[in-house]
Amino acid sequence: MFIANVGLWRVGVFNHYVRVQADFNARFMVEIRDPLTDSRRRDAIAEAAGWINEQIHVYGIGGANSPGGWYARLRDALDADITRLTEERGRGYFDYRDDRKWVLVGDVGMAVLVTALAVTVLVAAICG
Repeated sequence: MFIANVGLWRVGVFNHYVRVQADFNARFMVEIRDPLTDSRRRDAIAEAAGWINEQIHVYGIGGANSPGGWYARLRDALDADITRLTEERGRGYFDYRDDRKWVLVGDVGMAVLVTALAVTVLVAAICG
């Protein structure tokens, strides 16, 4: 669950930077394509575009599929969960979760206790 949340957050970061790049391109495309744009202005626009591109790759993608990257960790966690659930599906109720035995013991114990209490109250009311 943790890795899935990290992955979802990273997709949001990536989408944010893609939106920044799209807005940037829409805002400056005319100046970029205009042959009359001053070279210093063109260099400043190019530098800003490079910065946005760097942000997308460092923070948006961030080595997503490299070992230890958020996407690789998400994929590995999903694969492990699917394998575990597939193995557990074929097992009986008590075979893979020892804690379920204790839940059942607790439930039976509480049922006995409530029944004994009800019988005691009933006997006290009748004999009263």
